[in-house]
Amino acid sequence: MGADLRPAELAEEYLYKPGRLDRNRREDAERRFERLLNDFKAKRIQLKPSDDGLLELAFFTALVSLNVSNSQLRRLYAEITNVRNETRRAREGKGSWEDVVAALGKARVVLAYTKGRQGKEFEGLYEVLDEALRKATKIVEDSEDDDVRRRAIEALHFLAEGIVAFHRFLGGRS
Repeated sequence: MGADLRPAELAEEYLYKPGRLDRNRREDAERRFERLLNDFKAKRIQLKPSDDGLLELAFFTALVSLNVSNSQLRRLYAEITNVRNETRRAREGKGSWEDVVAALGKARVVLAYTKGRQGKEFEGLYEVLDEALRKATKIVEDSEDDDVRRRAIEALHFLAEGIVAFHRFLGGRS
Protein backbone atom coordinates (compact mmCIF):
# COMPACT_ATOMS: atom_id res chain seq x y z
CA MET A 1 0.00 0.00 0.00
CA GLY A 2 2.25 2.85 1.28
CA ALA A 3 2.54 5.47 -1.45
CA ASP A 4 -0.78 4.21 -2.83
CA LEU A 5 -2.54 4.88 0.48
CA ARG A 6 -5.94 6.37 -0.27
CA PRO A 7 -7.40 7.38 3.09
CA ALA A 8 -10.78 8.47 1.75
CA GLU A 9 -11.35 5.16 -0.03
CA LEU A 10 -10.17 3.16 2.98
CA ALA A 11 -12.39 5.19 5.30
CA GLU A 12 -15.34 4.45 3.04
CA GLU A 13 -14.40 0.75 3.05
CA TYR A 14 -13.99 0.39 6.83
CA LEU A 15 -16.41 2.89 8.39
CA TYR A 16 -20.18 2.77 8.33
CA LYS A 17 -20.24 6.40 9.49
CA PRO A 18 -17.52 8.82 10.69
CA GLY A 19 -15.88 7.52 13.84
CA ARG A 20 -17.64 4.14 13.67
CA LEU A 21 -15.86 1.07 12.38
CA ASP A 22 -18.13 -1.23 10.38
CA ARG A 23 -18.75 -4.32 12.52
CA ASN A 24 -18.26 -6.62 9.53
CA ARG A 25 -14.89 -5.04 8.72
CA ARG A 26 -13.52 -4.78 12.27
CA GLU A 27 -11.73 -8.13 12.18
CA ASP A 28 -10.11 -7.32 8.83
CA ALA A 29 -8.97 -3.92 10.11
CA GLU A 30 -7.56 -5.49 13.26
CA ARG A 31 -5.76 -8.19 11.24
CA ARG A 32 -4.20 -5.58 8.96
CA PHE A 33 -3.19 -3.53 11.98
CA GLU A 34 -1.59 -6.59 13.65
CA ARG A 35 0.30 -7.46 10.45
CA LEU A 36 1.63 -3.91 10.19
CA LEU A 37 2.56 -3.83 13.88
CA ASN A 38 4.41 -7.15 13.52
CA ASP A 39 6.21 -5.82 10.43
CA PHE A 40 7.22 -2.75 12.43
CA LYS A 41 8.49 -4.84 15.34
CA ALA A 42 10.36 -7.16 12.94
CA LYS A 43 11.96 -4.15 11.23
CA ARG A 44 10.23 -4.80 7.89
CA ILE A 45 8.78 -1.33 8.40
CA GLN A 46 11.58 1.04 9.35
CA LEU A 47 11.43 4.11 11.58
CA LYS A 48 12.11 6.32 8.55
CA PRO A 49 9.74 8.90 7.02
CA SER A 50 10.62 7.50 3.59
CA ASP A 51 9.23 4.06 4.52
CA ASP A 52 5.74 3.96 3.01
CA GLY A 53 4.71 1.32 5.54
CA LEU A 54 4.97 3.93 8.31
CA LEU A 55 2.09 5.91 6.78
CA GLU A 56 -0.02 2.79 6.43
CA LEU A 57 0.78 1.90 10.05
CA ALA A 58 -0.36 5.39 11.13
CA PHE A 59 -3.67 4.97 9.24
CA PHE A 60 -4.54 1.57 10.71
CA THR A 61 -3.41 2.62 14.19
CA ALA A 62 -5.86 5.52 13.99
CA LEU A 63 -8.54 3.21 12.60
CA VAL A 64 -8.32 0.74 15.49
CA SER A 65 -8.03 3.61 18.01
CA LEU A 66 -11.22 5.52 17.16
CA ASN A 67 -12.41 5.33 20.79
CA VAL A 68 -9.32 7.16 22.04
CA SER A 69 -10.11 10.85 22.56
CA ASN A 70 -8.48 13.65 20.59
CA SER A 71 -7.19 15.19 23.83
CA GLN A 72 -5.39 11.96 24.78
CA LEU A 73 -3.79 11.79 21.36
CA ARG A 74 -2.80 15.45 21.46
CA ARG A 75 -1.17 14.98 24.88
CA LEU A 76 1.01 12.19 23.48
CA TYR A 77 1.69 14.18 20.34
CA ALA A 78 2.81 17.14 22.49
CA GLU A 79 5.32 14.88 24.29
CA ILE A 80 6.71 13.66 20.97
CA THR A 81 6.91 17.24 19.70
CA ASN A 82 8.90 18.03 22.84
CA VAL A 83 11.32 15.23 21.87
CA ARG A 84 11.71 16.83 18.44
CA ASN A 85 12.33 20.22 20.04
CA GLU A 86 15.01 18.72 22.32
CA THR A 87 16.60 17.19 19.22
CA ARG A 88 16.81 20.62 17.59
CA ARG A 89 18.36 22.05 20.75
CA ALA A 90 20.95 19.24 20.84
CA ARG A 91 21.87 19.80 17.19
CA GLU A 92 22.25 23.55 17.81
CA GLY A 93 24.48 22.94 20.83
CA LYS A 94 21.91 24.41 23.25
CA GLY A 95 21.10 21.02 24.74
CA SER A 96 22.46 17.51 24.77
CA TRP A 97 21.50 14.13 23.37
CA GLU A 98 20.99 13.02 26.97
CA ASP A 99 18.18 15.60 27.11
CA VAL A 100 16.64 13.95 24.05
CA VAL A 101 16.85 10.51 25.70
CA ALA A 102 15.24 11.99 28.83
CA ALA A 103 12.41 13.48 26.72
CA LEU A 104 11.91 10.08 25.04
CA GLY A 105 11.72 8.49 28.49
CA LYS A 106 9.17 11.03 29.65
CA ALA A 107 7.06 10.37 26.55
CA ARG A 108 7.09 6.64 27.36
CA VAL A 109 6.00 7.39 30.95
CA VAL A 110 3.09 9.54 29.72
CA LEU A 111 2.18 6.81 27.24
CA ALA A 112 2.19 4.14 29.97
CA TYR A 113 0.16 6.35 32.31
CA THR A 114 -2.44 6.97 29.60
CA LYS A 115 -2.64 3.25 28.82
CA GLY A 116 -3.17 2.51 32.50
CA ARG A 117 -6.07 4.93 32.61
CA GLN A 118 -7.65 3.85 29.32
CA GLY A 119 -7.21 0.10 29.22
CA LYS A 120 -8.06 -2.04 26.21
CA GLU A 121 -9.24 0.70 23.84
CA PHE A 122 -5.74 2.17 24.01
CA GLU A 123 -3.83 -1.10 23.44
CA GLY A 124 -3.07 -0.77 19.71
CA LEU A 125 -1.98 2.84 19.96
CA TYR A 126 0.16 2.00 22.98
CA GLU A 127 1.94 -0.86 21.19
CA VAL A 128 2.78 1.23 18.13
CA LEU A 129 3.99 4.30 19.98
CA ASP A 130 5.87 2.30 22.62
CA GLU A 131 7.72 0.38 19.89
CA ALA A 132 8.49 3.62 18.02
CA LEU A 133 9.77 5.30 21.19
CA ARG A 134 11.95 2.28 22.00
CA LYS A 135 13.43 2.27 18.50
CA ALA A 136 14.06 6.02 18.55
CA THR A 137 15.73 5.77 21.98
CA LYS A 138 18.00 2.97 20.80
CA ILE A 139 19.03 4.92 17.71
CA VAL A 140 19.73 8.10 19.69
CA GLU A 141 21.75 6.19 22.29
CA ASP A 142 23.69 3.99 19.86
CA SER A 143 24.46 6.34 16.98
CA GLU A 144 27.25 8.87 16.88
CA ASP A 145 25.82 10.46 13.73
CA ASP A 146 23.59 13.45 14.51
CA ASP A 147 21.81 13.12 11.14
CA VAL A 148 20.85 9.52 11.88
CA ARG A 149 19.55 10.59 15.27
CA ARG A 150 17.61 13.50 13.79
CA ARG A 151 16.03 11.32 11.10
CA ALA A 152 14.85 8.80 13.70
CA ILE A 153 13.19 11.54 15.75
CA GLU A 154 11.63 13.07 12.63
CA ALA A 155 10.22 9.65 11.71
CA LEU A 156 8.80 9.26 15.23
CA HIS A 157 7.17 12.69 14.91
CA PHE A 158 5.90 11.83 11.41
CA LEU A 159 4.27 8.66 12.74
CA ALA A 160 2.61 10.46 15.67
CA GLU A 161 1.46 13.31 13.44
CA GLY A 162 0.00 10.80 10.97
CA ILE A 163 -1.91 8.99 13.70
CA VAL A 164 -3.39 12.27 14.99
CA ALA A 165 -4.29 13.44 11.48
CA PHE A 166 -5.90 10.15 10.44
CA HIS A 167 -7.73 9.89 13.76
CA ARG A 168 -9.26 13.30 13.11
CA PHE A 169 -9.96 12.48 9.44
CA LEU A 170 -11.71 9.24 10.40
CA GLY A 171 -13.92 10.99 12.96
CA GLY A 172 -12.23 9.70 16.10
CA ARG A 173 -13.72 10.52 19.49
CA SER A 174 -13.63 14.22 20.39
